[in-house]
Amino acid sequence: MTDKLSAIIVKILLNFGISPNTKGYHYLRDCIYICVTTKEPINAMTKMLYAKMAENYHTSECSVERAVRHAIKSGWYRHNAELADTIFLNVLQCSSDIPTNSVFISTISEELCSLGLAENVFPTPGAPCKMTFFFLITRERSLS
Repeated sequence: MTDKLSAIIVKILLNFGISPNTKGYHYLRDCIYICVTTKEPINAMTKMLYAKMAENYHTSECSVERAVRHAIKSGWYRHNAELADTIFLNVLQCSSDIPTNSVFISTISEELCSLGLAENVFPTPGAPCKMTFFFLITRERSLS
């Protein structure tokens, strides 16, 4: 993994309250990285991603899917609401909804691609919405 991209993915996951000591955290980190760096459409990748993670981590696809779902669900109750509103603006029906695995992975991946991070380039000042997202993921997470 490239250092800049993986560091941003880690910050996003931590800001969403996803704990690094869960298996799902590692699967999510790798899945998002693959989605950002691959040119294939994300909507058909979930099944392939689970198979790839299961192979890499020597487990079953079902275990990967369950661990990812658990990580998203447990982190969602501790997440940075401002970041969630920025990323999942029109994706979720209401603020109490928890995104599905594929929605979580694809939305974050698309947001990173739109920033130009697929090419490992940090955003330049110019697009205020994109810079707001970049600011939110790089800002220290408050514990209050």
